[in-house]
Amino acid sequence: TVWVVHSCVAALSGLLSEDLSPLSHHLLTIPTVTVGVVCLEFKGRVLPPQYEEAFGYLVPSHQPASILGVVFDSSTFPQHNRPDLPSTRCTVMLGGEWFDTLGDDPGNIGTDDIIRIALDSMRDHLGVTDEPSNMVARIHQNCIPQYQLGHSQKLDTISDLIQEKAVPLSLVGMSYHGVSVNDCIHNSFTAVDRLLAHV
Repeated sequence: TVWVVHSCVAALSGLLSEDLSPLSHHLLTIPTVTVGVVCLEFKGRVLPPQYEEAFGYLVPSHQPASILGVVFDSSTFPQHNRPDLPSTRCTVMLGGEWFDTLGDDPGNIGTDDIIRIALDSMRDHLGVTDEPSNMVARIHQNCIPQYQLGHSQKLDTISDLIQEKAVPLSLVGMSYHGVSVNDCIHNSFTAVDRLLAHV
Protein backbone atom coordinates (compact mmCIF):
# COMPACT_ATOMS: atom_id res chain seq x y z
CA THR A 1 0.00 0.00 0.00
CA VAL A 2 1.26 3.46 -0.87
CA TRP A 3 0.35 6.19 1.60
CA VAL A 4 0.27 9.74 0.33
CA VAL A 5 0.65 12.83 2.50
CA HIS A 6 -0.46 15.96 0.72
CA SER A 7 -0.97 19.63 1.54
CA CYS A 8 -1.91 21.52 -1.65
CA VAL A 9 -5.62 21.16 -2.35
CA ALA A 10 -5.54 22.13 -6.03
CA ALA A 11 -2.60 19.86 -6.88
CA LEU A 12 -4.04 16.99 -4.87
CA SER A 13 -7.46 17.32 -6.45
CA GLY A 14 -5.91 16.99 -9.90
CA LEU A 15 -4.15 13.76 -8.91
CA LEU A 16 -7.25 11.91 -7.76
CA SER A 17 -8.89 9.35 -10.00
CA GLU A 18 -12.29 9.94 -11.54
CA ASP A 19 -14.07 7.67 -9.08
CA LEU A 20 -12.92 10.03 -6.32
CA SER A 21 -14.51 13.09 -7.93
CA PRO A 22 -16.70 13.83 -4.85
CA LEU A 23 -13.54 14.02 -2.74
CA SER A 24 -11.84 16.16 -5.38
CA HIS A 25 -14.85 18.49 -5.45
CA HIS A 26 -14.86 19.01 -1.68
CA LEU A 27 -11.11 19.65 -1.62
CA LEU A 28 -11.54 22.39 -4.20
CA THR A 29 -14.10 24.15 -2.02
CA ILE A 30 -11.25 25.22 0.31
CA PRO A 31 -10.44 28.65 -1.17
CA THR A 32 -6.92 30.05 -1.48
CA VAL A 33 -5.45 33.50 -2.07
CA THR A 34 -2.34 34.86 -3.77
CA VAL A 35 0.48 36.51 -1.86
CA GLY A 36 3.40 38.63 -3.01
CA VAL A 37 6.66 38.39 -1.06
CA VAL A 38 9.51 40.90 -1.33
CA CYS A 39 12.80 40.17 0.44
CA LEU A 40 14.93 43.28 0.94
CA GLU A 41 18.46 43.82 2.22
CA PHE A 42 19.86 47.24 3.11
CA LYS A 43 23.44 48.12 3.93
CA GLY A 44 23.88 48.98 7.60
CA ARG A 45 21.17 49.38 10.24
CA VAL A 46 18.22 51.21 8.72
CA LEU A 47 15.36 50.39 11.10
CA PRO A 48 14.45 52.87 13.84
CA PRO A 49 16.30 51.86 17.05
CA GLN A 50 13.08 50.88 18.87
CA TYR A 51 12.45 48.20 16.22
CA GLU A 52 15.94 46.70 16.09
CA GLU A 53 15.00 43.72 18.28
CA ALA A 54 11.41 43.33 17.09
CA PHE A 55 9.98 40.41 15.12
CA GLY A 56 8.14 42.69 12.71
CA TYR A 57 4.52 43.77 12.41
CA LEU A 58 1.19 42.90 10.85
CA VAL A 59 -1.18 45.50 9.45
CA PRO A 60 -4.77 45.23 10.77
CA SER A 61 -7.24 44.55 7.97
CA HIS A 62 -9.15 47.76 8.71
CA GLN A 63 -6.05 49.92 8.15
CA PRO A 64 -5.56 51.55 4.72
CA ALA A 65 -2.32 49.79 3.77
CA SER A 66 -1.20 47.84 0.71
CA ILE A 67 0.79 45.25 2.65
CA LEU A 68 -0.04 42.47 5.08
CA GLY A 69 3.05 42.93 7.21
CA VAL A 70 6.82 42.95 7.49
CA VAL A 71 9.19 40.48 9.16
CA PHE A 72 12.49 41.92 10.42
CA ASP A 73 14.64 38.97 9.34
CA SER A 74 17.85 40.45 10.72
CA SER A 75 16.37 40.27 14.21
CA THR A 76 14.33 37.10 13.77
CA PHE A 77 17.10 35.07 12.13
CA PRO A 78 20.38 36.68 13.27
CA GLN A 79 22.29 33.48 12.43
CA HIS A 80 21.82 34.42 8.75
CA ASN A 81 23.32 37.89 9.13
CA ARG A 82 26.48 38.71 7.25
CA PRO A 83 29.59 38.16 9.39
CA ASP A 84 31.62 40.78 7.55
CA LEU A 85 29.42 43.88 7.50
CA PRO A 86 26.09 44.86 9.10
CA SER A 87 22.96 44.87 7.02
CA THR A 88 19.21 44.93 7.55
CA ARG A 89 17.05 42.20 6.03
CA CYS A 90 13.26 42.43 5.84
CA THR A 91 10.49 40.41 4.21
CA VAL A 92 7.41 42.31 3.08
CA MET A 93 4.19 40.35 2.45
CA LEU A 94 1.45 41.74 0.21
CA GLY A 95 -1.94 40.83 -1.12
CA GLY A 96 -3.81 37.90 0.30
CA GLU A 97 -7.53 38.44 -0.04
CA TRP A 98 -6.81 41.90 -1.42
CA PHE A 99 -4.11 40.95 -3.93
CA ASP A 100 -6.18 42.09 -6.90
CA THR A 101 -6.50 45.58 -5.40
CA LEU A 102 -2.75 46.24 -5.38
CA GLY A 103 -2.56 47.71 -8.88
CA ASP A 104 -4.58 49.60 -11.45
CA ASP A 105 -4.79 46.48 -13.62
CA PRO A 106 -5.50 43.47 -11.34
CA GLY A 107 -4.66 40.97 -14.06
CA ASN A 108 -1.18 42.35 -14.61
CA ILE A 109 0.35 42.82 -11.17
CA GLY A 110 4.01 41.91 -11.49
CA THR A 111 7.13 41.79 -9.37
CA ASP A 112 8.03 45.40 -10.25
CA ASP A 113 4.67 46.48 -8.79
CA ILE A 114 5.09 44.62 -5.53
CA ILE A 115 8.68 45.88 -5.13
CA ARG A 116 7.46 49.46 -5.52
CA ILE A 117 4.68 48.89 -2.97
CA ALA A 118 7.10 47.23 -0.55
CA LEU A 119 9.61 50.08 -0.74
CA ASP A 120 6.85 52.70 -0.39
CA SER A 121 5.56 50.88 2.70
CA MET A 122 9.03 50.66 4.26
CA ARG A 123 9.34 54.42 3.76
CA ASP A 124 5.85 55.34 4.99
CA HIS A 125 5.71 52.95 7.96
CA LEU A 126 9.32 52.86 9.13
CA GLY A 127 11.02 55.87 7.59
CA VAL A 128 13.41 53.70 5.56
CA THR A 129 14.45 55.67 2.48
CA ASP A 130 17.68 53.81 1.60
CA GLU A 131 17.89 51.89 -1.64
CA PRO A 132 18.17 48.14 -1.04
CA SER A 133 21.47 46.49 -1.87
CA ASN A 134 19.67 43.21 -2.66
CA MET A 135 16.08 42.28 -3.31
CA VAL A 136 14.08 39.28 -4.48
CA ALA A 137 10.36 39.40 -5.29
CA ARG A 138 7.97 36.53 -5.96
CA ILE A 139 4.23 36.21 -6.48
CA HIS A 140 2.90 32.95 -5.04
CA GLN A 141 -0.38 32.07 -6.73
CA ASN A 142 -3.14 30.60 -4.55
CA CYS A 143 -0.76 29.76 -1.73
CA ILE A 144 -2.68 30.66 1.44
CA PRO A 145 -5.88 28.77 2.35
CA GLN A 146 -8.83 30.67 3.73
CA TYR A 147 -10.80 29.15 6.61
CA GLN A 148 -14.34 30.22 5.93
CA LEU A 149 -17.43 29.60 8.04
CA GLY A 150 -18.11 25.85 7.97
CA HIS A 151 -14.46 24.83 7.46
CA SER A 152 -14.60 22.17 10.20
CA GLN A 153 -17.73 20.61 8.72
CA LYS A 154 -16.07 20.60 5.31
CA LEU A 155 -13.09 18.71 6.75
CA ASP A 156 -15.44 16.19 8.39
CA THR A 157 -17.03 15.50 4.99
CA ILE A 158 -13.59 15.11 3.36
CA SER A 159 -12.45 12.75 6.14
CA ASP A 160 -15.62 10.68 5.79
CA LEU A 161 -15.06 10.34 2.04
CA ILE A 162 -11.45 9.25 2.54
CA GLN A 163 -12.54 6.57 5.02
CA GLU A 164 -15.54 5.47 2.96
CA LYS A 165 -13.38 4.91 -0.13
CA ALA A 166 -10.45 3.56 1.93
CA VAL A 167 -8.11 6.04 0.24
CA PRO A 168 -4.52 5.72 1.55
CA LEU A 169 -4.26 9.46 2.06
CA SER A 170 -3.30 11.77 4.92
CA LEU A 171 -4.05 15.45 4.61
CA VAL A 172 -1.28 17.52 6.20
CA GLY A 173 -0.55 21.20 5.78
CA MET A 174 -2.04 24.59 6.36
CA SER A 175 -5.08 23.95 4.16
CA TYR A 176 -6.70 21.75 6.78
CA HIS A 177 -6.14 21.91 10.55
CA GLY A 178 -4.29 25.17 11.21
CA VAL A 179 -2.23 27.61 9.16
CA SER A 180 0.71 28.11 11.52
CA VAL A 181 4.04 26.32 11.23
CA ASN A 182 3.40 24.82 14.68
CA ASP A 183 0.07 23.40 13.50
CA CYS A 184 1.68 21.87 10.42
CA ILE A 185 4.45 20.24 12.47
CA HIS A 186 2.00 18.86 15.02
CA ASN A 187 -0.32 17.50 12.32
CA SER A 188 2.65 15.93 10.52
CA PHE A 189 3.68 14.04 13.64
CA THR A 190 0.08 12.92 14.13
CA ALA A 191 -0.15 11.69 10.53
CA VAL A 192 3.12 9.76 10.86
CA ASP A 193 1.89 8.12 14.08
CA ARG A 194 -1.26 7.01 12.25
CA LEU A 195 0.78 5.63 9.35
CA LEU A 196 3.13 3.72 11.65
CA ALA A 197 0.14 2.17 13.40
CA HIS A 198 -0.75 0.48 10.09
CA VAL A 199 2.72 -0.87 9.40
